[in-house]
Amino acid sequence: MFFFEAEESEAIVRYVKEKCPAEVAEIIRKGDETAENTFIFDCRWDLESTFFPVKFPDKIDWLYQPADDPEWTYAFNRMRYWICLGQAYAITGDEKYPEAFARQLEDWVKRVRLGDKECAPAWRTIEAGFRLEYWTKAWQYMLPSDAVTTEVRQIFLQSVREHGDFIVRSYNDFNRISNWGVLANHGLFMAGILLEDKAFISTALNRLEAEARTQVFPDGMQWEQSPMYHNEVLHDFLDVLILAERNSLSEKDYPQLAYIKETTCRMCYACSVFQKPDHHQIMMGDSDDLDVSWNLARGAYYFRDNKLKARSIPQFDFDTIWDTGYKAALEYETMGLSSQKTVSHLAGKKPECAWGGQLDDSQPEVADTASLSGDRQPEAVATASLDGGNLSTTLQTSGNVFFRSSWKDDASFVHFHCGTMGAGHGHSDQLHVDFSANGEDILVDSGRFTYVTKKERFDYKNPPAHNTITVDDVNYCHWTDSWAADVLCKPVNFKTFSADEYCYCEGGHTGYLIKNDKTGCPGGVLVNRRLLFIKPDILFFVDEFIASDNSGEPHSYKQFFHFSDTGSVVQGGVGSSSSVVDGPFSNSGSLATQAGELTSGGAYQPADKYPHFLFRGEKTSVGVYTCPNLEGADFSAEILDTEVSRHYNSSRPNKSLCVTVKASGFRCIPTVFFTGKKEKEVSPEHCSIEALPVRVVIKDCDLSPELVEAWNIKKGSRFYTVVAAHQEFAAPTEMFSADGCTGYASFMVFDRVSGKYTLLS
Repeated sequence: MFFFEAEESEAIVRYVKEKCPAEVAEIIRKGDETAENTFIFDCRWDLESTFFPVKFPDKIDWLYQPADDPEWTYAFNRMRYWICLGQAYAITGDEKYPEAFARQLEDWVKRVRLGDKECAPAWRTIEAGFRLEYWTKAWQYMLPSDAVTTEVRQIFLQSVREHGDFIVRSYNDFNRISNWGVLANHGLFMAGILLEDKAFISTALNRLEAEARTQVFPDGMQWEQSPMYHNEVLHDFLDVLILAERNSLSEKDYPQLAYIKETTCRMCYACSVFQKPDHHQIMMGDSDDLDVSWNLARGAYYFRDNKLKARSIPQFDFDTIWDTGYKAALEYETMGLSSQKTVSHLAGKKPECAWGGQLDDSQPEVADTASLSGDRQPEAVATASLDGGNLSTTLQTSGNVFFRSSWKDDASFVHFHCGTMGAGHGHSDQLHVDFSANGEDILVDSGRFTYVTKKERFDYKNPPAHNTITVDDVNYCHWTDSWAADVLCKPVNFKTFSADEYCYCEGGHTGYLIKNDKTGCPGGVLVNRRLLFIKPDILFFVDEFIASDNSGEPHSYKQFFHFSDTGSVVQGGVGSSSSVVDGPFSNSGSLATQAGELTSGGAYQPADKYPHFLFRGEKTSVGVYTCPNLEGADFSAEILDTEVSRHYNSSRPNKSLCVTVKASGFRCIPTVFFTGKKEKEVSPEHCSIEALPVRVVIKDCDLSPELVEAWNIKKGSRFYTVVAAHQEFAAPTEMFSADGCTGYASFMVFDRVSGKYTLLS
């Protein structure tokens, strides 16, 4: 049995017609195009989407490649569009859809031959795996049609077996570490279920278990650090588990299923935290801007996990019901409505989905090595109001931290990355930050755009395309082609902490520490980013550049902030009394200031020396203020015309802010983002940052900004003093003092209204 019983088909059709009319119309459109030999890859989860149709008026050229991108040929031969044909047939009963399926199947099998060198682009193992999924899913829709003759059945089943045999003999270590292995052996498992071939099933499960152990970190993140490929692997594992259950494959007979379950549960929770409040994944690495709630819904259903449901959707959408069935949709809708314990639908012990890789507001840090193979069953939430759970989550092994103000759609959301870069699908995005609020993106990753080895590929992969920091305009990684790099860097100092309304994290890397001729890096600078999120509307960057050289030669220290294409960015005037002016703040009009007056403590007082910037979005406004120490330094800030690629083969213009400080030796660049629904809430009349002199209390002398810095941050009636110690200073016994606030920790926040203080590092 596949994903649903034959008698469920009519109920599924009624469900989608009632609840998903737009998707029904879209599927019929796609079915019509495919039946007419017209192809465009614009399904929700087409990995490499296209936006212009290709029509073959006569014979289909299965190896056709438009322009310079072979991804079109790969996607063409994965045949996701056959699922559209099958669903269009199930919805309408029109025989033209299975007739087109039969015609195209016979033609492809006859002309695209395994072993023919010219056909090699269609016979990579990843394409073979995709086909086995898409073919077998389409097959269950087509079976009632008279167009599926005995001859068509024979051609189809023989080709499925040929695909399976090919995958069996094509395995290697690359497949064990790459998503390719999961995609291929997921297809092999589906072929085994369809053909009732125990050898295919056992081989696939053996490999999938090895891939789960190799590819997925203990914190649940797939190691390639791309949410898009994480979700593709998660989708495949869920397919395997659902099919195993539907076909009564027990852990006693197939013990590999136990670890696959544990891994899949961890991956579901990782997915649930890297989705933004709008349910779209972050565009980390090679990822598009896609809704992932459908994948979480399947995970919530399979594990009967109400917390996952709370982070997903209240009822199945179009894609999910086809991959689970009508009975599953009814059961899913009732989840969370009972106060009774959920009865396990799994054979044997069910993995406990109270995930051990989280950092909660009220909890100490938790190691990410906790086992998910406990004996306890998860309990259902006792009311219809489901709770999404922890608001702060650290994925320690992969080096990702996520903060949010709530689990509501308009929550503020922050993601910070300081970890492994994830091989070919990773980007040079160390210390990158994603930020959204009030239901809208603010800071975004620039995306991926293309896989072709050309300038655009590197433009999107290199550090300036991310919300990170650079030194001397150097790309700290050296990419040799679209996938490979011969110079990488080591992440260091990754730590997080949450308490009350504050969330804190920091991390650095060695990319600018060691001289490297390939990157052009002169070496000698350690970079470190410290991030403070004051819920729900203040995000404070403290970027440290720690230079070890004594040459006195200045470095160029830069911050990059890429804003969402849903809004515009303008420069404000200098000083709190200036109003925001329209128009771009271009390179030629960049503001450069001289060093200002210094207090006795050596801290720079901003006075009227700094611009502020305003992001005007559709749902939110953001004021951006910076306040570096400019003693012996030059400062500039400019708005750049850049692009963001939310989908493969597509880009849109957006604005980015580049802040530059040119100085020798140590330097810190503090920048604060204030968010609000109205522009006046983030204006200089309501928001400010001011640098403070810092002294030591017992010795009663000034502290250099190279040792400790402090700032007053105000928004409306709220007032905070933030102190960052860049180096250890309290020897043998000492405390700092800044504007009457005293302490000793590496990073502290003082709430000047309540009088409370919090140690964050």
